[in-house]
Amino acid sequence: MELFVGTGLQPDVRIFDMFLLQAGSTGRMGPAEIKAAMAEMEELGLALSPSTYVAVVKAYCRAGDVQGALNELESSAQTGLRFTAAVFEPILSELAAAGRVEAAGEVYDLMRNRGAKPDAMTYAALFKAVARAARG
Repeated sequence: MELFVGTGLQPDVRIFDMFLLQAGSTGRMGPAEIKAAMAEMEELGLALSPSTYVAVVKAYCRAGDVQGALNELESSAQTGLRFTAAVFEPILSELAAAGRVEAAGEVYDLMRNRGAKPDAMTYAALFKAVARAARG
C-alpha cells in the first residue's frame, strides 16, 4: 500500500486491520477504498481476518449502505472465518437508528447462525430498534 512506503513499516495483517478500522470508522476511506486495500492484502499473501471485515462493515454503515455491509457478510461466508458480535453490531446500530426492527431481527438471526454470540451491545441495538419503531 502506497501509504506504508517510506514509513519503515512492513504491512502485516494487524497493521492493515488497525489502519482500515481507523480509516473506515472516521470516514477517511469509503467502502470501495477499503475493498481495494483488502484486495491488496490478499495480493501480499495476507489472510483477511475478522477485524478486516469489521473495518469494511463499519465503512459501509458509515456510508449509509447497510445492504452493502450485509453483502460483505454474505460473501465472507465462504472464508470459514468465525466472527464475533463486533462484525454485526455496526449493521444492527444502523438498523436500530432507523427503527427497522424486522431487519435487525434478521441480522440477529444471521449473527447467531454464523456462530457469533450476542453481547450487551447487541441487545442494546435491538432494544433501540424496538424503541425507535415504537416512537414512529
